[in-house]
Amino acid sequence: EFPAESPGRSLLAWFRVGTPPVDTRSDADALMTTLRSSTRTVLRTIRLRDLTDVTQDDLVEFSDFSGLTVTQRAWLLAQIDARNAVFPKDIFQTLDDCLPDARSMA
Repeated sequence: EFPAESPGRSLLAWFRVGTPPVDTRSDADALMTTLRSSTRTVLRTIRLRDLTDVTQDDLVEFSDFSGLTVTQRAWLLAQIDARNAVFPKDIFQTLDDCLPDARSMA
């Protein structure tokens, strides 16, 4: 949790309102730079591109970033397919529901 006056609180507010107007993106980039240079390495920060639709490549990239094995990734993607999760909300719900099980697979 971030104090109200901290850069992190501004970041959280930015996330809550959704995609900001174009002119605030430079502020977000500056905040990312500040967070990267002033925090310990335990706080991982990455810049995400705007996500308007979730593609198969996005899911593969997420799986790789999450450290899933090929077998775990295949199982997780099969769960998404089995639920006919097409809309981002449904895909994210499936990820929330199934990722712990995928990680527990050998």
